Amino acid sequence: MLIVLAVAAPNGFSADTKTFPGAGCHAAYASDAASLYRGGGTIANMSTSKNVWIECPIVKDADHMLGAVATASAWVVDGDPGTLSKDVQCFVSIHFANNANVWTDSISRSASTGGLASQPKQLDFNFNMGGLYPMRHYYLLRCSLPPLYNGNRSTLIMYRVTEK
Repeated sequence: MLIVLAVAAPNGFSADTKTFPGAGCHAAYASDAASLYRGGGTIANMSTSKNVWIECPIVKDADHMLGAVATASAWVVDGDPGTLSKDVQCFVSIHFANNANVWTDSISRSASTGGLASQPKQLDFNFNMGGLYPMRHYYLLRCSLPPLYNGNRSTLIMYRVTEK
């Protein structure tokens, strides 16, 4: 006798959450690579004079038609929490490719520390739109890390992505 048991998650797929260390990110511009410090799995800006943009890969491993990133979060520290113009700012964007061309969708989410993050702060990005963007090829987290302030570093500690 053969018994088959099937368990289905809502919408047919379960959520898949991944956490990545900030140290997995890289400078968005090669000229800024020397300004970055990596330690303890984090990445920080060591420049005393300029913001440094970093880029972080977001793994989208669902092969099914409905697989898409639903939410993302980044944990950051603002080295100069008292100056609003020097916030850590992050963006998650959706991209797709066709042959040699790469496009960025007009779909992106942004968040910043709001000048209040001398301690680790979670920035949230919500893409929960009913699976409207499953056919996009990849997602990307980009953050602007302000320069050192009184020896304090603006840092990306880690980021987390939930795929549905």
